[in-house]
This record gives sequence, structure tokens and C-alpha cells, in this order.
Amino acid sequence: MADIHKIVPDPLSQTEATTSSKIPALNEDGSNWVLYKAQFLAAVYAKGLRRYLEGTERVPQAPTAPGVDSDADERYETAVDKWLGNHSTIKTLLFQTVPESLKLDIASKSRANEAWALVSAKYDNQGDFVQVNILNRMHQLQCEEGGDPRPVLTQLARLRSEYATAGGTLSDEQYKVFIL
Repeated sequence: MADIHKIVPDPLSQTEATTSSKIPALNEDGSNWVLYKAQFLAAVYAKGLRRYLEGTERVPQAPTAPGVDSDADERYETAVDKWLGNHSTIKTLLFQTVPESLKLDIASKSRANEAWALVSAKYDNQGDFVQVNILNRMHQLQCEEGGDPRPVLTQLARLRSEYATAGGTLSDEQYKVFIL
């Protein structure tokens, strides 16, 4: 689980705000993608970096006459540092939470929105497959004749939780069908 402590400037004031985010590691098989995605987006939004993740942030514009106005040059360099830092903050969150197999692909991306698009493309449509797999495992569970039903009920409850983590919803009525 990534634990990020980052001081970010508050754009509405001259004070600094501290934000802390705990994001679970993304499972290689994507079984927790729905929950991971929601927590990742919440952490990025809490840091005020939504536009960087969506690719709609403004890229700093170089001065029209570099070297002529040292204040303009300094403002530009500061803006570039902030722009790069904000992209790096998001990429750091990704590096700390995605499977090893994705890290090299993320490293090759210079912008956070490109890295996020890569992760999303891999896992966004995988949720249905994971949900079907879990439902099939639930259907296969059965208690031996005259056996103790508690282990099966415990396993069924765990699978229901996994199903919810994968983005599925199972009503009490549907769950009851598995029990009976």
C-alpha cells in the first residue's frame, strides 16, 4: 500500500497544504481494479492534480525572448519545475501501486495522463472477466452431505466480498440463491 506524504501549494492562497494518500496495490490480475481506480482517482483529485491526470493542464510557455527578462525566465523555469513535479507525483503513485510488469511501460511516458491511460487500457475492461470468474467459483461451492456448512459459508462470504471489490453488486436475494 502506498503511503504518500506530499506538500503541495494551495493555488488559492500562499499557504501550504499537506495531503496524505493510502492507495492499495493493484493486483496483477486486476481483481481489485474498480476499488483501486476509485482510490487512485480520489488521491489524485485530493492533491489538486486532476487536470494533469486528464491531460488538460496548461503546459508552461517559454518566454518570447529568453535571456532578455531574467524575471520572465525565472517564472518560466519555476512553472516547468512545477509542471514536471506534478506529473512526477502522479507517476510516483503509480510506480508504488502497480504490478512490476507495468513499471517499465510507465517509465517511458513523460506525462501522467499517458501513464494512466496505459494502466486504464489494461484493466478497464477486465472487470467483467474477473466478475464472471468469481461468480463461477461461487456456483461451484457446495457443502458435502452431512458436512459442516461453515467453511463453505465463509468461503462464499469471501467470494462475495471479492465480487464487490471487482465492481459487482450482488443483492441479498441473489446471494441467498448461492447459499441454498
